[in-house]
Amino acid sequence: MRMRAFRSTIVGLLAAAAALAAFPEDADTPTEGWNYGFRSVIDTAQYPIAQDKEGASGMSLEAAWKDIAHWPRLPSSGGDFSSEGRPDVVVGYIEGGVNYWRNGADQLIKKIYINRAEVMANPTCAARYQDNGDPWFNVLDFPGTPDHNGNGRLDPEDLIVECANGVDDDGNGYTDDISGWDFNNRQNNPHSQDVTYGHHNGQMLNGEAAINDGGTLGACPLCMVMPIRAGAEALDRTDDLAQAFLFAADSGAASIASLTADLGYSTFMRQAEEYLWRHDVLVAQSSNDFDSTDHQGGMYWPHAVAGNGVVKENEGGLPVPSCFPGSQFCVPGDDTTRTFRQRSGQTSWGTRHMVSVS
Repeated sequence: MRMRAFRSTIVGLLAAAAALAAFPEDADTPTEGWNYGFRSVIDTAQYPIAQDKEGASGMSLEAAWKDIAHWPRLPSSGGDFSSEGRPDVVVGYIEGGVNYWRNGADQLIKKIYINRAEVMANPTCAARYQDNGDPWFNVLDFPGTPDHNGNGRLDPEDLIVECANGVDDDGNGYTDDISGWDFNNRQNNPHSQDVTYGHHNGQMLNGEAAINDGGTLGACPLCMVMPIRAGAEALDRTDDLAQAFLFAADSGAASIASLTADLGYSTFMRQAEEYLWRHDVLVAQSSNDFDSTDHQGGMYWPHAVAGNGVVKENEGGLPVPSCFPGSQFCVPGDDTTRTFRQRSGQTSWGTRHMVSVS
């Protein structure tokens, strides 16, 4: 019996080793290659413990913000400058969802991703479509849509209710995924019931969504944001989080900001990270080691850019030559300049900026 048990153990170990060996090794570069646009070089004399294993120093806020300093004031109707991003670029934001009632929702609504294939498949919604002249395909292109959530403004949640027809019109396996998805409750409205936390709205607003028309300036102000709810708030089941990552990538996100804490590890999550890497989707994830149940992917998954890998001006980076009214970048001593891996406690704050600049 002992010999049989020993043989069974050996067979099991060999099978596990074979499965591990069959999993593809990480390549030095993704299939298509990353193009950051702005490059910076680590000064190892100034930052002796800094590392750049994933080439993340290419996402240089230093270079980008020097260019931003020459911006004219940008109206919400457009603009085409090298550091702003593009209206066709989508950033997947994964956390606890979005709240269209408060916490900067008035600035968020025009920058929230709308799935054209799903919305335009509904004859009622398609008939309402009127290009409002701004660079984005957004909820403001559908005037006359009823205020279904009763918050007094036209927002993507109104489109979700109005345009849902019970059909998977784009054929991606998610019925009526009009503006993101909720993997916590497994439905098409990524609304957050939380009205006090406000973390998700603020991160989207300051990191990606805001536009310099008197509001807060984001790091990728022309980009769109796809809100994806992976959990009730930042704590997520690992398989739900993996599905959220795959959904974002397959829905066209160019990069993903994940401000989440995984409730466990899984092979599925590892495979999701690999899938994004091999499809040239950059992932920035929060990274704190709380030595607790909730783990954050930026500190252990290969190819994930760690959210606390941010160097602030008061830690030795170069200062931005100008600041902008209404922007957090005006705060003295709080200007992010580079994104290579130097110790920093700014994990959520850093994650949104790194993924935006990418």
